[in-house]
Parts: sequence; C-alpha cells; structure tokens
Amino acid sequence: MANLNIYNLSYEEIIKKLKETEEKINKIKKLENIIKDKENIYLNEQEVLKKEKLEFNKEKNNIYNNNKIKQKLSKKLNNNNLEDNMHLKEENDKYIEHLKEMEFKNQHLYDEIEKCKEKENILNNEYKKVKSDYLEKEKELNQKIYELDNKEKNIKSKDSKLVSNLNKKEIELKNKGKELEIKEDELNEKEKELNDKEIELNDEEKKNKEKIKEIKKKEEEILNKLKIIKNKEDIENEKINNELDEEIQELEEKLNKNNKLNIKSQKYVTDIKIEEEKEEIEKQEEENEINNDTGNNKVPLKYKKIKSVNQDNLLDSGKNSVNINISIDNMNKDRCPNFIKSKTLTCSNINDISLNKNLSMASSLGLIKQNKIVNLNAIIQCFAHLKEITESILNLDNNNIFSQNDKNIFSRAYSILINNLFFPAKFNNISGVYSLSSFLDLIIEKLKENKQYLNHKIYYKSEDLLNIIIEGLHKELNTKKNICSLIDEKQFEGTNEKEALCKYLEMFTKNNNSIISKYLYGLIKKKIICQGCKKEKYNFKCYSFLYFNLLDIKKFINQNNRNIQLQDFFDYYNKPEYLVGEKGLFCNNCNSKKTTTILKSIYSSHIILPIIIDRGDDSNLIKDKIEFPDELDISNYIEYKSCSKQFYLCGAVSNLGLSNNNGKFEAFCKIDQNSQWFHYNNEQVTSCKDEDVHNKGMQYILFYHKANK
Repeated sequence: MANLNIYNLSYEEIIKKLKETEEKINKIKKLENIIKDKENIYLNEQEVLKKEKLEFNKEKNNIYNNNKIKQKLSKKLNNNNLEDNMHLKEENDKYIEHLKEMEFKNQHLYDEIEKCKEKENILNNEYKKVKSDYLEKEKELNQKIYELDNKEKNIKSKDSKLVSNLNKKEIELKNKGKELEIKEDELNEKEKELNDKEIELNDEEKKNKEKIKEIKKKEEEILNKLKIIKNKEDIENEKINNELDEEIQELEEKLNKNNKLNIKSQKYVTDIKIEEEKEEIEKQEEENEINNDTGNNKVPLKYKKIKSVNQDNLLDSGKNSVNINISIDNMNKDRCPNFIKSKTLTCSNINDISLNKNLSMASSLGLIKQNKIVNLNAIIQCFAHLKEITESILNLDNNNIFSQNDKNIFSRAYSILINNLFFPAKFNNISGVYSLSSFLDLIIEKLKENKQYLNHKIYYKSEDLLNIIIEGLHKELNTKKNICSLIDEKQFEGTNEKEALCKYLEMFTKNNNSIISKYLYGLIKKKIICQGCKKEKYNFKCYSFLYFNLLDIKKFINQNNRNIQLQDFFDYYNKPEYLVGEKGLFCNNCNSKKTTTILKSIYSSHIILPIIIDRGDDSNLIKDKIEFPDELDISNYIEYKSCSKQFYLCGAVSNLGLSNNNGKFEAFCKIDQNSQWFHYNNEQVTSCKDEDVHNKGMQYILFYHKANK
C-alpha cells in the first residue's frame, strides 16, 4: 500500500479518508460474520457425522455380538438334538438374512461416510482459504489502523501546537488590544487637546484678522498721509528749484555786467575752467571704476551747478555731469530736496537715477537654498543671465513701467529678483545671498493653477518651470491688447507653405509684442502628407524652447558604445513620423482617416535657444553622458536662411545628485561669449572652467545664445 502523506492534506480530506477506512472495516466485519456462520454449519455437520458414526459402531457391535451368539448356537446345535437343530436352522436363516440387510446398510453408511469426508475436505480447504484471506485482510487492516493511529497522533500533535500557537496569538492580540485601547485613549486626549488648540487658534485667527483690518486701515491712512507729504515735498521742491533758478539768473546777470569790459579774457577763463572740469570728471570716472572694482559702495560726486533740481532729470556721475560753478556746500540745505542733502551719493542712489542699465558682469549673488522646488534656483540663475531679456526688464523697471500697472505682479517680482541679483547694493544687501520666497510663492500658485502642484513633491519638470517663467513674463509684458499665449496658439494650416506662414505671422504680430517674443521665440514647421491622395498641408507654431526625451533619442540612435551627442537630438527632431491605420489623421479630400506622414523641422530660431533634456522619472532615470559643444552650428537643420544659426553656450542646469527628488541642481552661467564661467550652487558662487560645465553632473537644460559674427 502507498503511504499517505497527511501533511499535504487538509483537515476535510483527512476526515474523508477516515470515513472510507471505517466503511472498509465494516465490510471486513461482515465477511468475518459470514465466515463464522460457515464455521458453525461445518461444526453442525461434523456433529451429525459423529452421531452416525456412533450408530454405525453400535450396529457393528451388535453384529459382533450376534456372531458370538451364532458361534454359541452352533456349538449348542452340535450338542443338541436334531430337532433342535432344525429349529435353529430356521432361526439361523432368518438371522443370516438380517445380517445381509445389516451389511447392505453398513455399505450404504460407508458410502455416506466417504461422501462426508470429501465434503469435510472441501469445507476444510474453503475454510483455509477464507481464513488466509481473513488473516491477510486483518493484517492490512492492522497496518491501516496503525497508519491512521500515527496520523491521528500527528494531527493531535499539530492540533496541540496550533492550539498553543492560537492561544499565544490570542494572548498577544489581547495585549495589543489593550495597548491599542491605551493609544486610543491617548489619541482621544490628544484630539481633545488639538480641538482645544484649534478653538484657540480660531480665536487667535479672528483676533489677527481684526488686527490685520486695523493695520490695513492704518496703512491706508499712512499711505494717504505719505501722498500728502509727497505732494507737499514736490511743491516745495518746485519752489526751491524756481528760487535757485532766479538766483542763478541774477548771478549770471551780475557776471555778464562785470565781464562786458573784457570779453576775450572771460572766454579764455571759461575755456580753462571747462578743461579743468573735464579733467575732474575724468578723474571721478577713474575713481568710480576703481571703487566699483574694489567693491566700495559709496562714490563721491561734485555737483558744481544744478540747472533744475529734479529726481527724474538727475543723471549718473561721469559722462552726463553738468558743469556750472555752484557747489552743494553753498546751497541752503533746508531748501534742498531730501534725496540730495548729503555731499556724497551711495551706489543705491546712482542705480535709482540711471536711465540705461547694461550688464557687463555675471551676478555674484547666490540664492538661498529652499526645499519646495529643488531645481528652481538653478533655472532662475540661468534665465537671469540671458543678457538681452534681463537688460530690457531692468530698463522697463527704471522707467516705472511696473508701478503703472497693478496687474504686473509676476514681472514686478521677477524685476525685483534680478535687481537683487545684479545690483545688491541698491537694496543694501551685504550678505551675498538672496531669498527666493516671494517669487517662489508665485511659481507655486502657477503650478496650482495648472493642477501640477503636490505638497509632497519637490522636483518638477524643467519644461514646466521654464514655461511658467516665460509665459508669466510674456503675458504681463505684452503690449498687444488681444493677448494670446505663444505656446497654445491655434495652428493655421494651408496647402501652400507661404500662405500658411503669412497667415500665422499676421496673427502672431497682431497678438504678440513683448521682450520674450522679441528675443526668445522661433518657428516650427510641419508638413503633413496624406498617403491616400498625396495631398500636402503646412502649419506653423511658435516655440520658446526645444524639448527632447532622452529615452526616445537612445532608441533612435541605437547606441553603439558611444556617448549621446547634441547633433543626435536635431537628427531625431527632423526624422519623419508615420501615423498608420486609426492613428492616421482625417483627410478632407479622402473624407476618411488615412495613413499620414508628418515631416517636422525647425523653420527659424531667435537670439536665445534653450534646449530641455527629459531624463525621465526616478524609477527609470537615464544617467547617460551627453556631449554638447561650446559653439553650436545648426545651419543644416534650419530652413530660414536669415535667422540665427551660429550659437555659443551661455548656461547649463545640471544635477550633481543621484536622482531627481534627492538631486543637487546647480547652474553654470556666463554673461557674454568671451566672459568667465560662474558656478552657482545655491548660496555659493565660484568661478569655474569650461571643462566643469561639460563634466559635472547630468545636464537638464542647455542655454545657447546667438554668436557674434
């Protein structure tokens, strides 16, 4: 018999097996009863045979006795008379007949006895067979019973172990339940405390709101008072200017009267004075340059005469100084405006009164590290070093464009940011760092508007952040009334390439005119070919940056033991795209969806060319090195001949960490083609080499600028 492996059986299967064994035992018991019945029959038959044997022996003894009687009679006959012999013969004859009958019966009995012996042998054989079968079955049953006993023991041992384990688990669960009850009580107490604190905070919020309302009222009152004071100051300044003009006129008249007699000598004197003043101005310029190089904040100015003392008309020292012989020392300080009472003006005053701001050096100011958006600091540093855009925004700020419109919140915040980066002395910033908090809040608001912001998320895609900065500035600085987003403009299709381009540019110029559109945007052309009717369509679309997915480029080039090159990006961009079957575009000429070929190309570029590289999420981050040139030539990839084709690298956003969320995003920037590279690691700003830009970290954004001819 095959041994059963009860460890692989379930409890229900074991019960079924036990029931089957019980049924087999019952069948065996029935067989035993049948054998016992047969044994009883055999015993009864043996008893009957024994009785017959006894009767036969009795008759045999009778016969023997009769023989003895016969012998005696024969003896008597010999002795008796003849008469008696006759009588005895008759009796003897009867007796012989009786003996014959008895012999016949004895033979019959012998036959029956032999038959009974044969039956007995048959029954003995059957009994032996039955007994052997019974013994074999009994052995099998004993083995099964033994196995079942062992199984029962194993099951009982397992049950006991399970019961003990269950008891232990019950005890553990009870203990855990008690602990949970204790924790629930603690949590309930904490909830009560929190509810009490919430009530207190709500009360404090109400009080704070009331205080804020009061503060706002006071601020309004103070602003109104300041306006009144400013108006009074303006009036006083005008009066002072008028009085000064009158005094100057009187002095000029007196000088003219006194110098009428010797006009030639006076001209000679004035020429000498003008030359002296020029020399003094040149010395002042040299001193200013030295002070700027050494980092001094204060620059002394010598005003000799002021035609009209007005903040708006006051110019920088040096080139635009006026040359009339009245010094500040001789002026009445009580009648002088507040902003010019001191003998020397600080750098902050100079920046306030300058009309044109030109960037000649990279920013030396770092941005304080913030943990809300890890890659924002590096992106802002690179974007701020795009010279033309930053200079234009600074000059708009200088002309008070932002203060004239309360809606320019984003561009005003960005203007404050770049002013702090490039002119920290204007805000008396000596620390060497600047906090991004106010501009960061605006970026987060934009992300929330686009439904992209998550509280636990600290890394956002470069294209999303750069797009928010570009569109935020464009929308607020656009001078056209019918503002239209450059990224989401409707595409104007046409069967003729020139007509489609003219329609698109007409719509573009009507709706867009800003610093961003002036320096940043280029055109993408799409040629759509229906493979059914071979009809061609053209459409154009503006772009602010070129976006590339690194995984798609790796598949495109089938990397053969070499680094990915920037040229591969443009080759991938210009490859034809095939839309087959249901993915094909609807053709009006065929009146159905057909297989479509799309040929995409860069039609034109502008002064600035940002290139975004998508390396994927942390789950499948691509860390491959990319080879990119310092001088980029894209003449083979651009159709329009008159646009920018030669570029130099001016900025890069790189990740020096192991992933996006745990990344260490840093910026590499330079302000001009031949200027020094600077490395911006949050608060730290250091100069660096070209090799550092190429070899440090994984590049996420590359900024290229139109090269000088």
